[in-house]
Amino acid sequence: MIENVGDSSWVNAALHGPGYSGNTPFVRRDTLPPSRDATAWHEYAVTWTADSVVFRVDGRRYYGVSRAEIERHGAPAALDSAKYVILNLAVGGEYPAAVNGVRAPRLGLPADTERRIRAGDARVYVDWVRVTR
Repeated sequence: MIENVGDSSWVNAALHGPGYSGNTPFVRRDTLPPSRDATAWHEYAVTWTADSVVFRVDGRRYYGVSRAEIERHGAPAALDSAKYVILNLAVGGEYPAAVNGVRAPRLGLPADTERRIRAGDARVYVDWVRVTR
């Protein structure tokens, strides 16, 4: 999973499976260069193989996890199970609150963001998605 929780200076990679989900050893924050914040156009990539998963932003590898590392924490389901592409605009919750400290008006959701959502101004633009096998 690649995600952003409202701080435009970084993105996050996380690997989830049995025994390793949520706040696990398989989480890595990548700070973007100051001139390329998360609200700009980027190419995000995740490459799965039988032996690893690698996360990239704009062609630059910023995190990778091997099968051996995964097996130390649980079954390597993240490598062996079916994959799905989900594109969504998720807001608020425990994870953003842990980063931004916001508790009101909603957990992890700043008032300005809530205002933009109500006004219909919260958007994610996707130019293309490519899945290869």
